Amino acid sequence: MEGELIKLNNESGLVRRAIISPIDGYIVKINTLKGQYADSLTPVIVLAKEQDVKIVSDPVRESQLQYVNVGNTASISVINNNNSYEAILYKINDTGIENLKTLEFLTSDFKNLSLNQEVNIRLIHQKKENIITVPVTSKCCS
Repeated sequence: MEGELIKLNNESGLVRRAIISPIDGYIVKINTLKGQYADSLTPVIVLAKEQDVKIVSDPVRESQLQYVNVGNTASISVINNNNSYEAILYKINDTGIENLKTLEFLTSDFKNLSLNQEVNIRLIHQKKENIITVPVTSKCCS
């Protein structure tokens, strides 16, 4: 009886184990399920530090990217929110599908941004200041 009690305590101790990370960050991938054994060569959880989190666009046709270059700035606004962030385009990825690419952006301010949150991305090709645009349909008074 005493041996069974010790065995049960040892087994229940495995269930109560906690995983503590030495860094703060976001869980981006879980590589295990309840009841599985952990392997010392495979990470159980993959974390991303706040400064490593990136914004990835939906696939974009390559023809729409003719003037887009790495280093362009973008204005990122959260859907259903008034928050707006400045970001920099740091990578253009192939998707494996012909003529489709994704864009990866980095921003230094993620305080109010959550993972898997939908955002609007407004990519700025060339920023010019003190410019007035006149609509083509405008008429001049004489």
